[in-house]
Amino acid sequence: MKSTYRWQVINNMCMSANLNLTDDMPSTEFLETIIAGKPVQVTLDYINDRIKVRSNNPEDIDLLITYLNNLTLQNGFGKVILIARKEDWEKTLPFGYILEAVNSGYFQGDPAYFMAKFYSKERANRNSLILEDNILQSVLQHPLNPLPPRLPSGYVVREAVAEDVPQLVHLYEQIFTTYPSPITEPDYLQHLINKYTFKIILHAGKIVSAASAETDLKNMAAELTDCACRPEYQSQGLMSYLIFSLELDLIRRGFKNLFTICRSISTGINTIFRKQGYTYGGRLINNCSICGQFEDMNLWIKNPVNNLEYRTLPNHP
Repeated sequence: MKSTYRWQVINNMCMSANLNLTDDMPSTEFLETIIAGKPVQVTLDYINDRIKVRSNNPEDIDLLITYLNNLTLQNGFGKVILIARKEDWEKTLPFGYILEAVNSGYFQGDPAYFMAKFYSKERANRNSLILEDNILQSVLQHPLNPLPPRLPSGYVVREAVAEDVPQLVHLYEQIFTTYPSPITEPDYLQHLINKYTFKIILHAGKIVSAASAETDLKNMAAELTDCACRPEYQSQGLMSYLIFSLELDLIRRGFKNLFTICRSISTGINTIFRKQGYTYGGRLINNCSICGQFEDMNLWIKNPVNNLEYRTLPNHP
């Protein structure tokens, strides 16, 4: 089943990542297949030149891996990401997969293992390893901030609505030259606003910061993503406040696992999640196309257990 959305912007994004896409090719395809009698959904991600799949057949992992290998070779993808369960992640190792990261509570409290296999030397190379390690060590030196962030005077936070789409397009165009999803396409943004929790901060009627939470209702896990703040409004704690506001909503709705995947070379966004109590879970190599190139991404996780801690905070968003 092909994705409903097709966007002209895909060509420009993929040219920056040295991908050769035709005008009528979707950004993403979702394939559903049956392996050993169980359904498996596979994501063909053309923008980021990769295949993604969650394992739900631990006893038949070899059949799943054979299927993924054939699919990758047929389509010429550079990377496969298999999100494996604790019962099957080690079974992927003889097939050339490596462990990149662990989300300690993704599968309804059980860990998810991000296994990866690379199909080209270029995709597997880590050109910024030392720089990223230095940034991570610097980020980990920051103490946790137990106090909730405060929104500066004159700013308003609320959920995004359809009328906000033009401003959001302008915001994301200003921040990112390319992005792992078609975030600058109005139809795609409208889809996100309709399906997930998407929050914005306004100042004098202008959107100055935004972030969203993509939710997995089956596993009660949520990814905090699409974080952006206008450069002239940075260093005021706006993103910290947005993340806190999203967390509050998610925890009240019963989500048990929160995580984010952010650029390894960005000190700022890694520091924000570190200070707000997220735990480093690993690094995904050349994971996606962002800002004109493939980049490594850090995984940060929070498994909140004390909902009352959030519900009783004064002046919460």
